[in-house]
Amino acid sequence: MNKPNAKPATLSQAITLALLAAAPLSAQAGDRYWVCGDGWWDSFTAGSCWASTPGGSSSYTQPIDGDDVHLISDDSVDRTVNYYNSVHPDAVLNSLTIDATGSGSMTLSYGQDHNLTTQTEIIGDAGSGSLVQSIGTHTVNTDLILGHQSGAQGSMTIRSEASLTAGALVVGDQGNGSLDVENGGDVDVIGNTLIGREVGSYGSISVDGDGSWMDNKGTLVGYNGSGFLTVTNAGMVQSDWAYVGYQNYGQATVDGADSWWNIYGEQRIGYDAHGRLSVSNGGNVGNYEGRVGVKADSIGVVIVEDAGSRWTNSGDLYVGDAGSGELTIRNGGVVSSQHGLIGDQVGATGEVTVQGNGSRWSGYGDLGVGVEGTGELNIDAGGEVSVNDHVFVGSREGGSGSIHVYGTGSRLESTGVYVGAGGTGTVEVTNGGAVVSSGSVDIGYRGEGVATLAGAGSSWDVGNYLWVGDTASGTLTVRDGAALSSGRSLIGASALGTGTVTLSGPGSSWSSSDSVYVGGGMSSSGGSGTLTVENGAALTVANAMQIWDEGAVRLNGGSIEVGTLASTGSFSFNAGRLGVGGDLQMGADDPLGSYLYLNRTRILEIGGTTTLTGYSTLTLDGGSFSTGALVDNGGFNFERGTFNLTGSELRVGNGGLFGSFVQFDGDQAVNVTQTATVDAGAVLALNNGRFGAGTIMNHGRIVLDGMIAALNGGVLNNAGTLAGTGQVGAALNNGPGGEVRLETGTTLTFTGAGNSNAGRISLLGGTADFTRGLTNASGGQISGHGTLVTGDGSTLQLQDGSDLVVSGDKTYTGDGSLDDVVVASAGGLTNQGALALSGDSDIIGDVDNTGGGIIVVSGGATATFHDDVVHNGAEIRVSEGSRAVFFGAASGAGAYTGNGTVHFEGDLLPGNSPALVTVEGDMVLTDSSRTLFELGGHDRGLEYDAFDIGGSLTLGGALDVEWYDLGEGLFTAQAGDSFDLFRAESITGGFDSLTLASLGAGLEWEYSLLTDAFGSTDILRMSVVSTSAVPVPAAVWLFGSGLLGLVGVARRRRA
Repeated sequence: MNKPNAKPATLSQAITLALLAAAPLSAQAGDRYWVCGDGWWDSFTAGSCWASTPGGSSSYTQPIDGDDVHLISDDSVDRTVNYYNSVHPDAVLNSLTIDATGSGSMTLSYGQDHNLTTQTEIIGDAGSGSLVQSIGTHTVNTDLILGHQSGAQGSMTIRSEASLTAGALVVGDQGNGSLDVENGGDVDVIGNTLIGREVGSYGSISVDGDGSWMDNKGTLVGYNGSGFLTVTNAGMVQSDWAYVGYQNYGQATVDGADSWWNIYGEQRIGYDAHGRLSVSNGGNVGNYEGRVGVKADSIGVVIVEDAGSRWTNSGDLYVGDAGSGELTIRNGGVVSSQHGLIGDQVGATGEVTVQGNGSRWSGYGDLGVGVEGTGELNIDAGGEVSVNDHVFVGSREGGSGSIHVYGTGSRLESTGVYVGAGGTGTVEVTNGGAVVSSGSVDIGYRGEGVATLAGAGSSWDVGNYLWVGDTASGTLTVRDGAALSSGRSLIGASALGTGTVTLSGPGSSWSSSDSVYVGGGMSSSGGSGTLTVENGAALTVANAMQIWDEGAVRLNGGSIEVGTLASTGSFSFNAGRLGVGGDLQMGADDPLGSYLYLNRTRILEIGGTTTLTGYSTLTLDGGSFSTGALVDNGGFNFERGTFNLTGSELRVGNGGLFGSFVQFDGDQAVNVTQTATVDAGAVLALNNGRFGAGTIMNHGRIVLDGMIAALNGGVLNNAGTLAGTGQVGAALNNGPGGEVRLETGTTLTFTGAGNSNAGRISLLGGTADFTRGLTNASGGQISGHGTLVTGDGSTLQLQDGSDLVVSGDKTYTGDGSLDDVVVASAGGLTNQGALALSGDSDIIGDVDNTGGGIIVVSGGATATFHDDVVHNGAEIRVSEGSRAVFFGAASGAGAYTGNGTVHFEGDLLPGNSPALVTVEGDMVLTDSSRTLFELGGHDRGLEYDAFDIGGSLTLGGALDVEWYDLGEGLFTAQAGDSFDLFRAESITGGFDSLTLASLGAGLEWEYSLLTDAFGSTDILRMSVVSTSAVPVPAAVWLFGSGLLGLVGVARRRRA
């Protein structure tokens, strides 16, 4: 604020001013009382405002060095004194009191860049007072008190370019006091700051805005009265040490990005009363050691919330030191410390909650939860706690600690965990929470420890040893889909230990990468250990499971898989799956005893050799038994269920496990991983039973009997006989000397891929259905009467040197059933061998007759090809009196031999490019046919398509003629060019329509039917002429009579 201009001074006034400047009226320090209304501190132009007594005459000028200044009033007038000190800028006042005891107010407004220095200041002594400073340097050498006496109200505002230095600061001495540092104001307290000093007082300090600063030695918020400290909007406070809630309620709030409270020493929240610290919206608090709830009966509460908010303890952090402490970290807040102690001393209670994604407590030492008091750590909704060293839950005798890790993303990481280290400890990991311990975990170390993992996604990963009931009582439960992993594990390790582990529920699992010892240590018996796996839970042990004298393992419907199993204690195999990676011996002193009954609730899997000693019995009655090898010196009884042989071969024959004749019924299944061999003279019968092997070698007889009878595996090498009804999933390799025999009423369905036949498939009225195709290899023969089917998308391939001989009549009925003989291949038939059809037959599916492929239709039979046929093989032979009918497209350059008749009902496409196709017998083009000729030059058979027919040709259907490109562009005919399309012994009938290639201008087609001089060969010729009485245009001609008319046709016979 600028001081108003004064009136020009008279000479006497000027002298007075000079005197005042040279020698004050008061040569000695004394009391100075403000006796004006509003005015300036150094105002004298209208008379002085200062008196030596309250309400006295204004006979003194502005205060000087050593004065006690009283800005006081007791009336209803609101007064503002504007500080302006150009005359005595270096004066040091003894004291300054600002106080209004009436209904009015008293304010010192400090708006000039002048110094104000006092020994002591009281703002609001018995009434109310305020000081507002926005510029200049303000120094209080000793005590600055705001709100001195009970009922008083003192306020101070330090803003903008103002700075305040005080020896000590009391905000709310016996009354109410407030200090606001804002907009860049600067406060420096050499000593301590007490906020709410005496009982009944109330004090508050606010440091707000970027550049606003307060520095002090010690900060006591709520000393004996109530105290509040607020740091906001990038304000900063610095302390050597701090107490919040020293002996009365204290609250500190640090809010907003870049807001800081930095404490070089220790921080106490709730020292001997109720203290509260809130860090939010990116605020930061840093101190050396933090204690929350320090003394007995104290209450300390700390909340660190929101992303960017941090509380950094460079030393240890106590939550519930001797009193009650509570720390909440949420919504992305972060806390760090060295050691952490929750519920430290006897009678203390501490609770820490870390909640929400991004919320984290990082500890660089150990963490004790319930050290000698009661401690609780809750990690929820994605919160994280990481500890570089160990976590002790119930650290010492009398201590009680609990940890709850709840929800997906919630995580506790440490080197190791001791649950019940010396006191009582519990750990619960639920609903997707995770605990990761890179070292060892001890549940029931020297005190009672209980750990529970529950819920899908919940997990505890133990990197090294796991003890349950080390030298005390330890209980571990994994249920409802939770997962535990560990290294070497000991349950009831020492003589003083009692350990209990229970795995329960589908999806619940424990995986040990080493060995598990129950009821003892690694080399000897110890305490009591009990392990129960039930209701679908799974235990996997990479190495050994050792059950000592006082150890008990119960398998009640779950799964246990171990490397090896040894026991001098108790193993109860009540229900579920037991897997042993190594060998197992059954005898009186062995883990499973001398008698084992595998009903439908029990599965036994042995990776090595199972040895039944002389007096032991293993009965498989509805369950499952797998073993690498079986040495039966006792009694193996296979009544029902599944038997798997995984590491050795099985022989059906003399000396084999099941002898030379074995039958497996519908409730029996056998699976052999390696090779199963059926010796010559031996029989494997599947009476609706199931048998499979990696490789099946059959030298004897395999008979399937029943729709669910199944012969599965990799490859079936058949050198014996395969017969009956059932499913064959193994790929059939029917070798020379092998027979697949299909008698009347039997059906074998081959569902595997890669089936081949080099032996004999005998159709004796039965059905062979190859759903994924069959290759009839060289030397292979398929013969008889019955049904051979290949499924949708599969192929029947006949290789060179093989035979497919089908005899008997075939009738196709409208309901889809086939009587007698049919070859059906929905994915197509490729023939490189010989396909012989001696009865009326239907070939369903595309046929590719290629290489040396031969198809023979004989014995007066009619063979009907319902789909497309590509014939580039050796021949399709139709013997005299027989017929071959083609309903699909017929193409290729192969010859049609024999004196029978070939009927084309669909498209006829000779050649693969221009070709000469020969037909030895008769050829019929029906009314539904379409014959396409491609003309690429003048050379018959090489440059344009043509037929030579040894018998008669009956014309019908449509004739199409197109130009063809032999590589130099489409051929173009000239006048005089002619093309002999058909040559036959005789040609009758005519085409119903003609579609002819376009000719150049002035050219026309001429259609001619000629015979040779002897009348034994007819030729159908297409010629290009320049003039014609009745030309054939380059378009389609339709003839209603079905015969070629005589108009425009020159039919000439040579004499």
